[in-house]
Amino acid sequence: MVNQNKDTDSNVVNGHHIKWIRYEKASPFEMKIKTDLDEDFRSIMILLRRGRRVTVYSMEGYLKPLHTENKPISAMKLKHLKEICNSGSVPEDCRLFFTNLLAEEGIQDKTVVPDVDDPEEENFFSQ
Repeated sequence: MVNQNKDTDSNVVNGHHIKWIRYEKASPFEMKIKTDLDEDFRSIMILLRRGRRVTVYSMEGYLKPLHTENKPISAMKLKHLKEICNSGSVPEDCRLFFTNLLAEEGIQDKTVVPDVDDPEEENFFSQ
């Protein structure tokens, strides 16, 4: 945020006298302040800059995607993840991630020891 000395009505604002700061979702580049709790909110625009301009660089052109398509996981791991999704343990809005996963038969799991001492888990990893 740029250090602002004036609000949108060109009134001088002293940062030490601010009692209340409010940000609203509808106006993300505006900060509302009160220097006295009995007065109405005054607005300060956050992105208005005075003086020398600063160039903002985008990293989009410099970074290349690591994978062009989804990496497959083992079929057994995918089966287990789908069982977890179907049991209701995964929230509805997160299930799309798991349903879009790809499986491949030849892939070996790197997890060889289960995290939980559960007989069903041990049977799952021995298959």
